[in-house]
Amino acid sequence: MALLVIFLGFMTFIIVNPSIAPNFAAVPTLNPQAVDFGLSSQIQDHKARGELQVALFHVEVQASLEGWTNDLHEEAGNLWRDMGDLSRAIPHWEVIAQNAPQPANLRRLAALSLQMGAWGRAYAYIEQLLQLAPNDEWGSYYGGLLLAPSDAYTARDYLSRATQSEVYGADADYILAVMGDDADDVLLSSRVGIILAAMGEWSLAENAFQYAASVNYPFPEATAYVGLMRVQQQLDGSSWIEQALALDPNDPDVHYIGGLYWRALENYDNAVNDFLTAIILDPTIPEYYAELGNTYRVSGNLAEAEYWLLTALNISDDNPLIEDALRRLREEETFVLNTSDLNFSRMARAENNDPAVIAANGWVLHILGQSEVGLEYVNRALDIDPLNPRAQYDKARILIEVGREDEAVPLLETLAGGDSPFATTAQRLLDGLN
Repeated sequence: MALLVIFLGFMTFIIVNPSIAPNFAAVPTLNPQAVDFGLSSQIQDHKARGELQVALFHVEVQASLEGWTNDLHEEAGNLWRDMGDLSRAIPHWEVIAQNAPQPANLRRLAALSLQMGAWGRAYAYIEQLLQLAPNDEWGSYYGGLLLAPSDAYTARDYLSRATQSEVYGADADYILAVMGDDADDVLLSSRVGIILAAMGEWSLAENAFQYAASVNYPFPEATAYVGLMRVQQQLDGSSWIEQALALDPNDPDVHYIGGLYWRALENYDNAVNDFLTAIILDPTIPEYYAELGNTYRVSGNLAEAEYWLLTALNISDDNPLIEDALRRLREEETFVLNTSDLNFSRMARAENNDPAVIAANGWVLHILGQSEVGLEYVNRALDIDPLNPRAQYDKARILIEVGREDEAVPLLETLAGGDSPFATTAQRLLDGLN
C-alpha cells in the first residue's frame, strides 16, 4: 500500500520530535472537583487527611444504612479513581449514567472508554451525551474522530458541528480536509490513523488501523501500525508486528514500523536490525536512514547516529526535519563535525545509481555480516564516482573492520585532507590506527 509511505515522514518525525507537532487541542481532563454532597463529616475528614480507603469504608457503611444514592456512587467512584483503580470506579459512574445522565459524567465515561480501547462502549456514551446535549463540542469532535475510519458520512456530520468550537474547531477542519469527499476511498481509515497518531490519539489511531487492517486485508503496514499504537499506550503489540511480518516479510515499511516499535521498548538491537532491513529492501527512503540514526542516538552511539542522519540528509531533498535532527544531535550531544554548517555540496538523489545510497547499503551489508558483498557495493559506488567521499569513507571503515587497515589508510588520508563532511571523522579513524 503506497499510502503509508506518503505520510511516513510526517508520522515519523512527529514521534521523534514532538515539538514540531501541530498544535492540536488536548482532550479535556474529566476529573470533576470534589463536591460536598452533605455526606458525613467522617468521610470528608478522612479524605482531607488522605485516608482514602477509610473514607471509602464510611461511604459503603452509609450506603448500607441508607441505600446507594447518586451522590454516594460519585464519591465512591472518585475515591477508587484517586486510589488508582478505574476498574472499580467506572461501575459507580455507570450507575449514575443510568439513573440520572449528566453531560460531565457521560464525557468522563466516554473518554475513559476511549483510553481503554473500548471503542463501541465509548461511542454508545457519546451518542447518549449528544442526545442529552446536542451541541456538546467534545462529543461532536470525538464522535467524529471515532467514526472517521469506518463511517465517513456520519463522522463528517459530527466534525462539521465541531468546527464551530473554539477548542476543537481548527482540528476538526483539519481532519475534514484529510478525509476529503471520496466516499469510495479504501485507504481513508489508514490516512485517518496516521493523523490521529500524529495528534497523540493513540487509542483512536489503533482503532483506525485495526479497521484498515481488517477491511483491506491483507494490509501488513496497517497491521504493523496497530502494534506501534499499542506500545505507545504501554500495551503489548508484538503479535501485531509478528502478524505483519508474516503477511509480507519483505515489506520495508513493516520493518520500518517494527524498528519504531522495538525502539519504543528500548530494545535497540532489534530496532537497528529492522531499520537496516528496511534500508536493504528500499534504499531510497530517507526516513529509514534517519530513524536508524535516531536509534543510535538514543542508544548512545553518537558517531553512528551522526553518520546515518547525514546519510538521510544527503539522499533527501534537504529535508528540514532531518537537518534539524542532525543539528540538534550536534548541539545537544556536543558531538560536532566541521561541516561548514551543513552547507556542503549535494551528492546525488536517491536513485538506484546514486553512489551514496549504494555505499550506505554496502555498510549495512557489512553490519549484517556480509562484508565481502558490502565491499562489492562500495566498489560499485566508487566505479560510478571515484571521488565520492561517502563511498571512500564506507570502504575504509569496512576494510578496517575486516583487518585490512593498510588498504584503508590511503582512503582516509585523502578524506582527511579534503573538505568533505567526512574529513574530521576520517582523521579520527587515522589517529586511532596510529
